[in-house]
Amino acid sequence: MTDKLLQGLALQVLNIAKSDMQRGRWSGVLLAHYFEGKGLKRMRDVEKLIGDRLGEDWLNSGAKKDLAFGLIKICVQVAPPDALMMVTLINAFKPTPAFTALPEVEQHALLDRTHDHHHEMVAEGLLTVHDALHALAQTPQRICAYIQRVDTRRCLFTGKPEIVLHDQEGFDGRVKMYGLKESEMEGLIELLDRPRKVGVQ
Repeated sequence: MTDKLLQGLALQVLNIAKSDMQRGRWSGVLLAHYFEGKGLKRMRDVEKLIGDRLGEDWLNSGAKKDLAFGLIKICVQVAPPDALMMVTLINAFKPTPAFTALPEVEQHALLDRTHDHHHEMVAEGLLTVHDALHALAQTPQRICAYIQRVDTRRCLFTGKPEIVLHDQEGFDGRVKMYGLKESEMEGLIELLDRPRKVGVQ
């Protein structure tokens, strides 16, 4: 799959997410898969299962995110699509003039800090925070991260998107859906087998 197609799939799911917002149907996550020759298809059953089991606020809980993304990873391992797309609503942080006036080494150190620290930097006037839709489109080889600021009141895109393309190799974390090791799969199965630990019935 070309990077151009992967980027196009990311933009397509972003537009679907915006449409969901405009119609009052946004549930916090959008999932879709792509098979060559069959096009893009929404994974509504998986979206509903996650929302029903974990609640609408699951993206605010690290343990619940582990469960949700673990479920998606297992779906991908069982029947790997040519590409998987996911959209979530995130906080996008933008540097202020006060931040850009800092030495470059200090800027990098500050940006490497945690999400909570970024909010502290907003209070200090170093960053501003905005709602954004984050689309992640990935294949076994490549990843496209597409971040688009959004006015959630008017359900409109604002500003220019941030688009980053890179190899799947070296990518890690909850949202890595391809190339899992056997030990990681065993851990996921164990995690999904004991959901009550995070308050899921």
